[in-house]
Amino acid sequence: MTTAATDPQAAMQAVSYLASEYGTMLALFGIEGETFEWVDGIPVMNEDLTEFRNSDYYGFRDEYGIGTFWMVRNLMLANSLGNLPGGYQANNVAFAQQFSHARLEFVELDPVAGALQRDMDNINVARSQAIVNVLQAPNDAAGTEIWENFLASRDNFDFDGITEYRNNRLNENRARLGMQ
Repeated sequence: MTTAATDPQAAMQAVSYLASEYGTMLALFGIEGETFEWVDGIPVMNEDLTEFRNSDYYGFRDEYGIGTFWMVRNLMLANSLGNLPGGYQANNVAFAQQFSHARLEFVELDPVAGALQRDMDNINVARSQAIVNVLQAPNDAAGTEIWENFLASRDNFDFDGITEYRNNRLNENRARLGMQ
């Protein structure tokens, strides 16, 4: 949007507006009293508009413009207000929700300071280089050898110490979340 704009500053102002609380409300629900009403602190779209959106999403979007700029909305605000897609998109969301669960026990497992952090960085660099070399290998045997050399090289960077650190962090996270 802004890369082809003749006035990039104005384009960024429009994006910033749409990402604001008021802009998100306007883009997702329209105008209070005309397209939606507040019910128990949640914006509820008028029934006729909801039916129109669910039966002809593109016609609804073209006529009202609601939902057109979904990609620049304040997602946290939209979710907190119960903004759920309608029509055919509702089926996609319902299907995907069964697979999207927070796995907070896996958050912040890697060492963040000291020798283990440096070793982890070295392993990550070596792994990236090994992947590139495997992809460029002339044949499967050469690629396998490159990968096996990488796996063996991890011992030079205290891979066992990193694994122990990560397992301890995982157990701490699980205990904090009551998952033990």
